[in-house]
Formats: sequence, C-alpha cells, structure tokens
Amino acid sequence: MTSEQWQLIKTLFQEMLDLPETERESYLSKNCDDNDVREKVSQMLSAHSESEDFLETHSLEVNMFSESDESAARYIGRQIGLYKIEKHIGEGGMGNVFLAERDDDFHKKVALKIIKRGMDTDALLKRFRQERQILANLVHPNIARLLDGGSTEDGLPYLVMEYIEGMPITDYCDKEHFTINQRLKIFRKICQAINYAHQNLVVHRDIKPNNIIVTSEGVPKLLDFGIAKLLDPDTGESHELTIEGSRISTPEYASPEQIQGKPISTASDVYSLGILLYNLLTGYRPYHFLDRSPAAIEKVVVETIPAKPSSVLKQPSINNPTKNKTENVNPDEQSRLRKTSVEKLIKQLNGDLDNIILKSIQKEPQRRYLSIEQFSEDIGRYQNELPVSARKDSTSYRVGKFIRRHRVSFAAVIIIFLSLLSGIVGISWQAQIAKEEEVKARQTLKFVEKTLAAANPLESGKELTVEQLLDEATKRIPNELNEQPQIESEIRSIVGEAYQSLGHYGKARTHFKKNLVLLESFYGSKNSAVANGYRELAVVEHYSGNYSRADSLYRKAIKLYREIGEVTSGDYAIALNDFGTMELDEARYDSAIIVFEESLKLMHSFFGENHYQVGSVYNNLAYAYDDLGDYDKADSIYAKALSVFRHNYGDEHPEIANTLNNYAFVKLNVGDTLASLQLHEQALAMWRKLVGDDNPEVATTQHNIAAVTFYQKNYALAEKKEREVVKIFQKIYDAGHPYLGSAYFMMGRILNAREKFIESEEFLRNSLKIRQAKLGANHPAIASAYFELGKSLFGQNDLGKAKEMLKSAEQIYSVNGEAEKDALKKTRVLLEKLNI
Repeated sequence: MTSEQWQLIKTLFQEMLDLPETERESYLSKNCDDNDVREKVSQMLSAHSESEDFLETHSLEVNMFSESDESAARYIGRQIGLYKIEKHIGEGGMGNVFLAERDDDFHKKVALKIIKRGMDTDALLKRFRQERQILANLVHPNIARLLDGGSTEDGLPYLVMEYIEGMPITDYCDKEHFTINQRLKIFRKICQAINYAHQNLVVHRDIKPNNIIVTSEGVPKLLDFGIAKLLDPDTGESHELTIEGSRISTPEYASPEQIQGKPISTASDVYSLGILLYNLLTGYRPYHFLDRSPAAIEKVVVETIPAKPSSVLKQPSINNPTKNKTENVNPDEQSRLRKTSVEKLIKQLNGDLDNIILKSIQKEPQRRYLSIEQFSEDIGRYQNELPVSARKDSTSYRVGKFIRRHRVSFAAVIIIFLSLLSGIVGISWQAQIAKEEEVKARQTLKFVEKTLAAANPLESGKELTVEQLLDEATKRIPNELNEQPQIESEIRSIVGEAYQSLGHYGKARTHFKKNLVLLESFYGSKNSAVANGYRELAVVEHYSGNYSRADSLYRKAIKLYREIGEVTSGDYAIALNDFGTMELDEARYDSAIIVFEESLKLMHSFFGENHYQVGSVYNNLAYAYDDLGDYDKADSIYAKALSVFRHNYGDEHPEIANTLNNYAFVKLNVGDTLASLQLHEQALAMWRKLVGDDNPEVATTQHNIAAVTFYQKNYALAEKKEREVVKIFQKIYDAGHPYLGSAYFMMGRILNAREKFIESEEFLRNSLKIRQAKLGANHPAIASAYFELGKSLFGQNDLGKAKEMLKSAEQIYSVNGEAEKDALKKTRVLLEKLNI
C-alpha cells in the first residue's frame, strides 16, 4: 500500500473506533471507495474487538501499521545477514518472527524478528532498540538469548534470538501430567529467570503461558521482552519504553496498575506470575472477560475479588471464557492432569498454596510479595513444610515449634509425629520424576510407619510420651536412613527441634551436630543450608547455657550468610535476631540493639510488617531497651510486639505469653509492681493452658512472679515460690545452666531479706560459680552475685570477706558504665558502711 492509503486507513480507523459497531459499515461505505483500504480498516476493527491484548492508544498504531500476510511472506527464502528465512512462525505488535537458519558452517536454527514496515517511527524504533539492549544484557539459562542483530537491505532493524522449540508452560505441564509439586518446581525456575531480570533493572510486563516455552528436555524459557521496561536503579520506578499513554499487556495476566496505566514496578511481574501460578495449579484463571472493552476489563481486574484457588475446583464443570471462545474446564479433568483426585487436589491447595497465590495477586502492589525472590522462597518453604509468610500462623500450624506437653494420648502422638515428618515425605515426592527419588520417598514412609507402629499401645502395651516416640525415631535413624543422607538430615533437624521444644537440649544437640556434618558432606562448606545448620546448633547451645560455644556458632552462621551473599534473605534476618538474644545474655546491650535493628529492617522487607518474625524482633528489641533503662521506648515496642503476635495468633500463643512475661519487667522497673504481677500471672495462666505444668516456661514465669513478690516485700511468699522454682530447675536443667544460676541468685536475695544469711551464702556461692563459668568476666550478673554475697557475709559479720566481695562487684559495675550506675551507687553505699 502507498503512504497515502496508510494515512487514510489511520484516519478512518481512529474515527470509527468511537462509533457504535452497528454504524461502522455504513460510515466506511460513505467515506471510502478504495476496496483495499476498506478491507484493511475492517480487519483492524475486527482485530481490535477480538484481540486478547488490552490495547488503548498504542493499539491503533500496532494494528494500523501491521503488514499483511503477503508482506510477511515476501521474506520467505530471503537471506538477511548470515541467516536464511525458512518460514513465518509468529507475529507481535511491532514485528514478524521467522524461523531462520544460519547459512554458514554452523547451520544453527534461530528466531529472527523483523520490525514491520510502517512501524519504523522514531518512537517505535527506540523501543525496538531498547528490547535489543535488554536482551543483550540478560544471560540466563531460562531466558531466550539474543544472538545477533542488524538491519535489512531496506533499512528495517531485526533481532536474532535463540530458537526455542517447545510448548507453553501450561500445555507442557498438562501434557506431562505434572503433579502440583512438579509444577511448583518448574514455576520456581521461571521465578529465578524473572528475578534475574529484575536484578538487571528490567520488568518484563507480559508474563503469560505463551511467553514461557518449555523445551522437550523440560527446560522453561522466558521469551518476548518486547514491552519490557527499564527500572531506575535509584528509585525502582520504570522508564517508559512505549508510546505515551499506551497500555500493552494480556489482560488476563495484567496487574491492576498496568490496566489503569499507573507506574509499573517489579510488583507487576509478581502479580502476573501469581495469575500464572493460579492457572498452572488449578487449570482456571481468576478473571474472565465476556465484554472485552477497556472499561469492562478494568472493572473486572480492579474490582473483582478472586476466588481461592482451592474453591474453584469445588464447582461443577464451568464455562471459562478465554481467547474469544468458551472453554469447558472440568475439575475432574484438571485433577487427572495433575495425577490426583479432585478431593486431594482441593486439600493440597487449601491453606498455604491458596494464601501464597492470593498474596501474590493482591490489588495493591505493596500488599504483594516484595520481590520475586520472596515469592519463590515462600513456595520453597511450602515445599519443605516450613511456615510461609503468606499464612497466619496458629498453634496447630506450628506444632513442630511448640511441642511442650510430655504426656499425650496415642492419637495425639501420631498427629504430632506425622506433622514433624510430613515435610520429608513431601520433599521426597517432589522429585518423583526420577526413580531413585521414588525409592527415597518409599524409604521415608517406611521409616515413619515403623516408628509409629512402635508407639501403638496395642503393640507396645503402653502409651508412649512424645519424648519416647522421638527416642524411638532416634534409635531407628542410623540403621534405616544411613544411605539416605538428605532424608536423614531433614529428619534429624525436625526431631532435634522437637527435643529442643521439650527442653531436652542434650538430645537436640546430638541431632543438630549430626545434621551439620551431613549438610557439609553434600552441600560443601559454602551453602545457606550449612549456615542454617550452624544457627540451629547455636540456638540449642544458647538454650543449654553454653554461651561461649553458642556465640561462636552464631558468628560462624552470620559470617557464612555474608560470604555467600545471603544478606537479604529471611534466614539471615532470623539468624541476626537469634544472635541478638545472645548479645543480650552477654550484656552487650548497645550491640544487641544494632543487631536487632538490622534484623527488623530485613524482616520488614522480607516478611512484611505484621509477620510473626517481626513480632519476635520487637520483643527482643524491647528487652534490650529495658535492660538499658529506656523504659518508655521498651514499653512502646512491647506494645508493637503484642499487636503483631495477636494479629497472627489471636489472644493465646506461646509468643504472646513470652512477651507478656518480658513486658512485666518494664512495669517492675518503673515501680508498678501490681501491673507487673498481673502481666506475669496472665503469662503463667497462658503457659499452663498451652503446654501444661511440667515445662521450663511455666517454671521461668513462676520464677519471675517470685521476683515481683520479693519487690513487694512479701518475702515469705517469695521464698515459698522460689523454692518450688529451684526444685523444678534442678530437675530440668544441667547443674551448670545459667537459669539455675538465676534461681539460686533469687533464692539468695530472698534469704538475705529474711536474714537467713548462712543459707543465702550457699545459694549465692552456687550462683556465682555458675555465672563465672558461663558469662564474661565483667558481666553485670556476676557483679550482682558478688554484691548479694557481700551482703550475706556482712550479715554474718564476716566483714573482711564481705568487703572483698563488694569490691569485686564495684569493679565490674564500674566497667559497665551508665547501664549499671544505680547498682554501683548501692555498692559504694554498703562499702562506706563497712569502712565506718
């Protein structure tokens, strides 16, 4: 066509878009007698109405300048640069795509994209060049590579790309009857590719099945960066690569901000991936457009609340309008394609997967995952039976974290143990493509089966406790899993955590140590799993009171996270939080605050503001400010911690009980003993309800109540309560545990107040011995023990030894400066009395 004809086509097309469809034909007949022009305009109007792409301003130019099939055909058989065109294989808004072969010694098949005649305006040429530059910068195994580029003899630019022969990811997964776990696995590979693009400041903006092709070898490839945007490295906002006002995307997969023409960020790709995952797992899409006008599409995408993925499968076969035709989507068929039943598929999607997908497709970008990496990691956590950030936790959901009650019914034991080990079964079955993985899964199931059989009271003649069941599992691990190190590693981690929750730190340590050896054997020394292993072992050493060992392990974990570049991960943030508690116990309060602040910043970025892990950091940060004497700040931060925990758990949960316990100390330190006692009693009642009476947390809370009673000067009642605590601590902790040292110290203080100086001296010397063995030489807790021991000796009129103890206390308090100024003042007052 001539340039005059194209100009007339443009004018008529723009004029007729505003007309009702019933008036267009008569308008065209009246205003144009050129049959070729009329035919082209009619084709464009039809394409505009039916197109799956959501096009506004720019759609006019895309369709208006499109070459006819005859124009594309003129390239067949032609030589363009080093490449001979074989056939036309596709068409986009800007260009035609051809299969070509390099015409030299290499004979390599390629995809060659040539910009369409008429599309070579300055703006569109700029966009084409931008696409070429974007592709040149992206080198990733799951992104189709740019191989070459240039211009045709008549001046049209072209790109030469890796030719990907395969099928869209949804079709491939259905053809291969991929299970849900297999679909998640291949989906995470695409997440890696898109995350890589984001790291290179590129937003794809057109993620959909047709742009993700899976090869016959099962390798997914991300295609078509034709409408991608570049991000500003400083602001994270996109640079416009399209014509002003254009909105180009596939509406079924486009984010609300794309549909509305708002600023685009990486969150738009998170959204599109979420829609893709919805489709990949269920066979359905959350939105369907019977009316494909821009206004109707915008209304659906912006205003419609999508159904939970699991719920759409509960419906009978429904009509699913897609691609301008009505497809029949049947739950039974979708389940068959996923090698399962409808009931099992609904069960698998319900809960975590529902929440992960729904979080990714939130209307507001800030409510989605903050990055593709976070999205993918949450899926990974689901696959590994770990808590996911998209889910509100409950006690039952995190049962492995809070197994506290020793005596439970056989049925409850089975439920708990299956909860502990189901993650391993899931991990093993996740890779059932390979026969050897199926064997691993069968071995795991056999291991669980035998362990549970041993717990059956009909077999053993008695009901087992959780600890006995874990002992049974421990006994079986070496013989039954000695040739399955990865399964053994996961089981040791889970069983170790269960022992730790029960307060059996020695047994937990044994599992964590062996797990760390296993991790290093098959991952090497530089891996995040190994860093997690160090952190895991550090926590149990910390709980055991082995502070020096714990400190060293925490530092190893953190150093390793940094060395392997994991400093923005959720695991690193958790490790910092754990290490911060170590800094607290060693009285490095300023350092602890710095660590907690860093952890909090990462937590907000990785998990969002209301995740339970954020609540944990708030709790620890408040504790640090309380120890430093900044009670107002501690008070406000504890309130934040409680708010986060209640948002996640409701009114009763171990985290809430723990925070109430800590919060009570702020009230005590400002002199409000009544409020402090009330908070401790709330915590005690909650602990007893959640974990029973015979538990370290209950004893610790009773210890705190005894302390408050002491400050209320009710010494007789305080003595009675603390004697009970000492008995419990002696039963559940090793003789040198710091908690036992604290109980001995409290008992000594109370006995001093009651002028039982001979007995107080024994308790205080035991406390001092433990603290000197576990804590740094200048720890304030050692000074406190010296101070109270000095008072005890003073009361026995042993003034020389009393002065010696008080001088030791004075020296340590002096080293600690402002944080211990009040304690230093009291010590010097008592020393003055001795000097008189």
